[in-house]
Amino acid sequence: MPTGYTHAVAEGTITSPREFILSCAPAFGAFIEFREEHLKPEDIKPELFDRENSSSYYEKKLKDAEDALGTLLLATEDEITLARTKWNDEQKASRARYIKENTEKRKNYETMIAAVEAWDPGPTDVKNVKAFALQQLRDSLKSDCPTNKDYWYGGSEFKDNLEYFDFFKNSYEKDIAYATKELKRENESTKNCKTFVTELLATLKGMK
Repeated sequence: MPTGYTHAVAEGTITSPREFILSCAPAFGAFIEFREEHLKPEDIKPELFDRENSSSYYEKKLKDAEDALGTLLLATEDEITLARTKWNDEQKASRARYIKENTEKRKNYETMIAAVEAWDPGPTDVKNVKAFALQQLRDSLKSDCPTNKDYWYGGSEFKDNLEYFDFFKNSYEKDIAYATKELKRENESTKNCKTFVTELLATLKGMK
C-alpha cells in the first residue's frame, strides 16, 4: 500500500528520483516550521528559511518586552499610578467574577451529586454506572472548584507604585533575557536548516 510519500510514484505522477527525494525532505525536522504548508519539491531551497519567509515567535516576544520595558522606564509617577490602579481594579473584577462562577459551578455539581446519590440502581451491575457517574462528578468538583481561596485570587494587587514598577521591570527583563536566548537558539537552528537543504541539493545536482 502506498504511503503519503509514495502515492504519487504509484500513480505515475512523480517519475523523477530528484522530485521524489525532495518530496520526502519535509518529513525531516528542518522543515517542522512548515509542516502545515504542504511543501512541494520546488519549495525545498535554502531561501525558504530566510526571515521574511518564516515567522519568529521569539523575535516578536523580544520586541514586545523591550517596548514594554521602555514604556515603563519612561513613565511618570502619575502614569504609573494610573496603570497600577487599572491593574488592581482588573484583578478585583477578575477575582469577583471567578468566585461567582466557581460558586455557581459548585452548586451545580453538588445538586447533581445529591440526585445521583439518591438514585437506587438495584443490586445488578447497573450499580457500577452509579459509582462511575459519582466518581466523574466528584473528580470534576475537586478540580473545577478548588476550595483554596489563594487559587481564586489570581494576579497580585500592588500597594504602591514602587512595588508595581519593580514587579513589571523584573518581569520584562526576564522576558527579554529568555527571548534573547531562544532567538539565538532559533537563529542557530535556522542556520543548520539552511545548511541541511544546501547539502541535500548539492547531492542531487545533475539528477533528473
